[in-house]
Amino acid sequence: MQTLYKVVKEVQELATNHPQITSFYYGDSIQLDVKSDALPALLVEPQTSQSGKGFVTFTVLITVFDLPKEDRSDDLEVDSRLFDIIQDVVGQFINGDIFKNHEDYSVGNDISISPSQPRIDKNDRMLAWTASVDITVKYAKT
Repeated sequence: MQTLYKVVKEVQELATNHPQITSFYYGDSIQLDVKSDALPALLVEPQTSQSGKGFVTFTVLITVFDLPKEDRSDDLEVDSRLFDIIQDVVGQFINGDIFKNHEDYSVGNDISISPSQPRIDKNDRMLAWTASVDITVKYAKT
């Protein structure tokens, strides 16, 4: 049976194997100011999901983020690099390269990508791009 855990582990493996992504996070509240891991990083955040007879559709936000220099002189370069990375990640979903057992998974055709806004109370220098991905898996509970 495919679970959210297995879906996230597949995304983590993609991040681990990507030549530019240096860290992986899961959750909904990452404070970069206290992290010492290398950047750029990928974050997976679970969203509202849909359950049906024999399937579940997990929606996850996948965010690639980095911190520019303190003087913000490299914002454009960082933003451009992050967009290229998120395009690579989305390409793995669209081309079906991410999941090993393709019969159990399907990925929604519409993957939206948008720049992410930092939270005022933390990570105010963060630059990021986010993709919203719907992953449908066979899910039969007995």
